[in-house]
Amino acid sequence: MKALQDTLQKSVDTLSPKIDKEIKNTKDRLKTIEAQLTPKAIKAGYEALLSAPEALPAVEAVPSILSDYTKLIPSHRQREGAALISSLTGIKRHNGLTAEQAASIAGAIVLCVTGKASSGLIQWPTDWMAALSDSCVKQFAAWLSPNAYTDTLQELSEHAAEQAKSVNDVLALEASKQALAKLVPVNVGSSIRIKNNAPSTLGLSNLLKFERGEVKTVSPEMYMNLLTHAGFQMYISNKSLELVA
Repeated sequence: MKALQDTLQKSVDTLSPKIDKEIKNTKDRLKTIEAQLTPKAIKAGYEALLSAPEALPAVEAVPSILSDYTKLIPSHRQREGAALISSLTGIKRHNGLTAEQAASIAGAIVLCVTGKASSGLIQWPTDWMAALSDSCVKQFAAWLSPNAYTDTLQELSEHAAEQAKSVNDVLALEASKQALAKLVPVNVGSSIRIKNNAPSTLGLSNLLKFERGEVKTVSPEMYMNLLTHAGFQMYISNKSLELVA
């Protein structure tokens, strides 16, 4: 019936721009989240924690800490600050240092590179964080700012969850838009034909049941009821059900 087709098309024309707007907003939100989860952004976050460490050893303890640490470094590299920085995570792993000992060494390094403690003949790089790989920056942050580090991990986890949700939201919205367009039959007569493409029987509560491969004819009034059924919308969206001539 022409009146039904006009009513459906009017609904589609009203809802489609709203869905488009929501898709754009969700994609914009996703873009912002993804920017926060790039390796560069994550490393910058850990570097910010190293710029404001929560706990550092006493300045007077630095010479002793570094003396013990450099004994674990090959003699020809003991004055290379960059080597002392980049080697710490590996030295800890291979020499059985405790987390507390590694944190003390990392703290001593920070005091030296920031000019707050003397380190004798050791030559430190101007940009000391450049000597750290992404994984080392993360480990230094865990040692020197454990509370902020825990908060950062939680924040990254929340961002990742939000990213996944936004991706799913975009897919769902795009599927809804496609499904919306398919809800308007090309030719509406006294009945509408719906085919089950699924490999099994599909049921819509107490309204209808579609056997595998079945084409069921429904009245315009029944079709209007189906349009408000979440299951019908989902089956149309994933092409389990489709309108046929």
